[in-house]
Amino acid sequence: MPFLDLNHTQLFYQQSGDGVDIVWLAGGDMPGSSWHPFQLPAFGDYRNTTWDARGVGRTESTAPVPWAIADHAADCITLIETSCKPPVFLIGLSMGSCIAQEISLSRQDLVTAALLTG
Repeated sequence: MPFLDLNHTQLFYQQSGDGVDIVWLAGGDMPGSSWHPFQLPAFGDYRNTTWDARGVGRTESTAPVPWAIADHAADCITLIETSCKPPVFLIGLSMGSCIAQEISLSRQDLVTAALLTG
């Protein structure tokens, strides 16, 4: 299982498939794996990346709370830069949409398009 070493955070993520990158951003305290039922067969021709935000699932962080949306966005930006081939598609739900919006506004070079839901 892959982990990304960030400052004070061990970010858990999973990737499956080949092709253009889609990064899935889960809502609230939902782990990235909550997206897995939706990825296949509809998105089997893409490389799908899910991740657990700070305080969720298998990601562990010793960074002081509260964590702002910008903190989660910075984590995801590092994930995109190190584990994907930008620009990527972002699909967000609830808090994940807020993170996707922050990434889209601050790092347009990393994003092809963003689907913000919930």
